Amino acid sequence: MYRRLTDLLDGTPFTDRFESAAPIMVGLRSSLTPTERERMERAVDITAGILDDATSEWTPDWTEAQFSEYCHSRMREDGLDSAWSWDGCPMVDGGADAEVGHSLPGDRTLPPGEVLHVDFGVRYDGYAADIQRLYYYASDKHPAPPEKLQDAFNDVRAAIDTGMEALEPGVAGYEVDAAVRKAITDRGWPEFKHAAGHTVGRNAHDAGPLLGPRWERYGERPERAVAAGEIYTLELGVETEYGYLGQEEMIEVTDDGATYFYPPQTELRVLSS
Repeated sequence: MYRRLTDLLDGTPFTDRFESAAPIMVGLRSSLTPTERERMERAVDITAGILDDATSEWTPDWTEAQFSEYCHSRMREDGLDSAWSWDGCPMVDGGADAEVGHSLPGDRTLPPGEVLHVDFGVRYDGYAADIQRLYYYASDKHPAPPEKLQDAFNDVRAAIDTGMEALEPGVAGYEVDAAVRKAITDRGWPEFKHAAGHTVGRNAHDAGPLLGPRWERYGERPERAVAAGEIYTLELGVETEYGYLGQEEMIEVTDDGATYFYPPQTELRVLSS
């Protein structure tokens, strides 16, 4: 639309008089009214509730696609939209052989002793949620998460907690990302290849500062300062022999720091046959 406007005004002095509305629009989209905040609370409550019900209904013969379809059926029943593309929301990774990323759920079932990773969010009344949760498949042979897996979970958990401690009004997005990145690499894990977090609002990835590194592909967004009232995700994961341990939490910036917008996952949840 901008290019069309400049084409229409080509040859006039008006094209030199445009000022970007981005600073105004970024502030408008990333700061939430009480009503908007309530809708986001409802969105994440529903998201977590569907995941709780899905894992209660889960059986070992469920494929990734069947897990996704359960979530979709619940969303259709309640007239809910997905927080990102329908086919890839939820993103479901069943075990160590799963292809991690924004790929479509497939026909894999979850092997005993491995981890189910789910990235999910619904859109309620125009506002989105975005969380990731992890589930360990316990069996007679694998009754509890092994120590190595628990340690890896704790490392990711600690990195997210570090990011929350760094998140406060006035801090630049890249500074939060640096704190998270250092926390996980100091624990001996490879550096993750994406931003440590993003704003959430009308979209799962909304306007506003990006909690990301100063990489060219992110432009100026990591330079922008965080403000009170904004809601972010903090997310990262590590590859293990049990599957991808990806955690993502929603966090609200307060006047003097940050708090979890929704209770975080603080332990591996267990699926049993």
